[in-house]
Amino acid sequence: MRDRKAMRILQKVVLALAIITLVLSVGCNAQAPEVTELSHAKTYQVLGEGNIANEEADRTVGLWFIVPEDAASFEEYAQTAIQAVRDLYYLYERDFTSVLLIPNENLEYALYYAQANYAADGKGALGMTGSTPANEGYWKVRATDQPLTEQELAIAELWFEKIPDFPSKDPASSLSYDGEALRQYVADTLDIPYDDVSFPQIDYIEYEYNERL
Repeated sequence: MRDRKAMRILQKVVLALAIITLVLSVGCNAQAPEVTELSHAKTYQVLGEGNIANEEADRTVGLWFIVPEDAASFEEYAQTAIQAVRDLYYLYERDFTSVLLIPNENLEYALYYAQANYAADGKGALGMTGSTPANEGYWKVRATDQPLTEQELAIAELWFEKIPDFPSKDPASSLSYDGEALRQYVADTLDIPYDDVSFPQIDYIEYEYNERL
């Protein structure tokens, strides 16, 4: 009887040791989630922080403008913006962090090559749950694959700079400035045909990035 009882105890001890060994083995072999390498990200300069709408008093938000050193492609624009968001999130820990990658320091607020948003609370840009796909609740990134030409940049810079000098004279106009007069001024200043002058439009492509910070 004693032998049988001793045998049962020994079997329980062996089983317990086996379970412990298995748990430790799984724990040692488990790998931390891989951090997506942003191999196309370029160095950048933060120009400053802008204003961003926020309807939730207890939600902290931040918008920053950056200029890359030498980014020139879709992947480089997108990943540089993502890297900036990661850096600024770890620095300021806002609930919502947004970055606009702009062509140069003369075009702040006017247009951008990439936008990266990260909502640490999973509520997207508007601070709402259930209004966006799951992956967009945290990240939403887009960038262009067609940077502006030198002429388009010159038009955009001069246009953006001179808007205050051409206030609208039409109270029914949706614009705050006189578009035709400004367009003629840009054409004359840059010595290009009037028909070639328009404020540049940029098309964007969504960039998939879902790593949680």
